Amino acid sequence: MQKLLFPTNFSVEAKKALRVAAQLARLFDADLHLVHVFLPVLPGYTRQIHDADAQYRETWGWIERA
Repeated sequence: MQKLLFPTNFSVEAKKALRVAAQLARLFDADLHLVHVFLPVLPGYTRQIHDADAQYRETWGWIERA
């Protein structure tokens, strides 16, 4: 295994699964790739904008603690 693709919506459940994905990536010496998945939204609905840099740092923290 060279690459592990992890789709996430950054929910509580996804954060728990990310720990497992990080452990598997370490076990198999694989690259871990995260894909941010959005749920479909109704037309006219505006999602809250997230600070991508802050989310990146927070996600690395989850991975490092796994």
